[in-house]
This record gives sequence, structure tokens and C-alpha cells, in this order.
Amino acid sequence: MKIVEIEPFDYGGRLKKTATHIGVQIISDNLVDSLTTLVTVFSKKENEEIKEEVTVTEILEVFNETLSGPEYENLDTANDIDINEEIVVAIIKKVGFEKRKG
Repeated sequence: MKIVEIEPFDYGGRLKKTATHIGVQIISDNLVDSLTTLVTVFSKKENEEIKEEVTVTEILEVFNETLSGPEYENLDTANDIDINEEIVVAIIKKVGFEKRKG
């Protein structure tokens, strides 16, 4: 599973908390024209109640997302881009998130 930090996002008001990270795991790829992923949207923050540095992670939503046809065929692997990174970027864009910069 590849996990990336995203811009804080409330997912159209569907989530009770703000999403800060997304995890994408490929569960099926026919290597021709489609793939299916397991997407985990979660919130990660420092626990302010405990003096030690402990990160609290809360899963907000889990769902499958498919890339097929042009979405799959247009994955850019020609410019030394990691295919897993490219898939994550395509999924983030498809579900309306924005990858956190820097």
C-alpha cells in the first residue's frame, strides 16, 4: 500500500473528520486496460493529550476505485515516473483529493 499525505479534505461533508492521508493498494490489474484499488482515507494527527510523540490514526472510509480505459491507458510511465505513484495521483484526482505539496 502506498500512503501519501493530502491537503486536508472533508470529502464533500461525508466524513465526520478531516482526511489528511490516503492509502492506495492495487488489488487487481489485468495489465491491459483496467485495475482496481483498495482506497483507505484516514486522519492522522499528533495526540496532544499524551506528552510523548504518539500519532493517532483514524480510518474514515474504505472503498474500491477502478481505473479503466483512457484512465488506465494514460498512466504515464515513460518519464521515469514510478507507476505506483502515478496510480496514486490518478486515484487522488479521480476522487477529488489533492496531494499535499512539499
